[in-house]
Amino acid sequence: MCWQHLTPNLQGKDAINELVHDIILHPETEREHFEGFDAGRELQRLDNLANATPGEPPNGWKVGSVSLRLPSRTNPCLEKEAPIFDVGGILFRPLLDTIHEALQSPLFEQFHLTPYSLRWDPDYDPRHSDAIMDEYDADVDEYGLPPLPPNHERLYGEVYSSSAMLKAYTDILKHSTPEVEAIVVPLMFFSDSTNLAQFGHASMWPLYTHFGNISKYTRAKPTAHASFHQAYFPTVCRKHIS
Repeated sequence: MCWQHLTPNLQGKDAINELVHDIILHPETEREHFEGFDAGRELQRLDNLANATPGEPPNGWKVGSVSLRLPSRTNPCLEKEAPIFDVGGILFRPLLDTIHEALQSPLFEQFHLTPYSLRWDPDYDPRHSDAIMDEYDADVDEYGLPPLPPNHERLYGEVYSSSAMLKAYTDILKHSTPEVEAIVVPLMFFSDSTNLAQFGHASMWPLYTHFGNISKYTRAKPTAHASFHQAYFPTVCRKHIS
């Protein structure tokens, strides 16, 4: 059926050669595939499929709704007295499913599981040997880090080198066990309207989930596939909330 619908010229010799070499002589084609075949019945099945309703969302996805409190059109009022507008048809997947997908994907090899503090010595000269310091019991801060040495600067550029992740990592280690490694998975969300074609007004409004364990340079590469689809928001017409 794909050959019939996708071949541009069924009367040409190229179409016949394609049918013989790409379909009939294909290694995975077996004679049993053609037993009881009826073109009319298969075409009717395609027509029925095209006219069928979408049905249930794909595996792992759910359909939900949210209730939004709207501003009062007259006098200011309490939030509990504000009018409510229900938005349905929101397609989403549980956040835990997205986390499982990311941690089980090849992208996990680029995850930074242990946060750190990035520090820089402006006077460092690679031509000089590193200074050897005697061991001593230095006072550490709430993140378990020693104080910043003189003339050093702390650098900020990634989530996994931020104070917030260091604090979360320190807190979660208090509840970890020797048998199970505890890690922090910082989540970041991004949403923007996306045009589906170069012409026309067809668009959708997806919500993406990004992981702060990955470098921002990797997340910025479309080929890294570091953005995970989390939800799709329906378009709300203004007249529905007027």
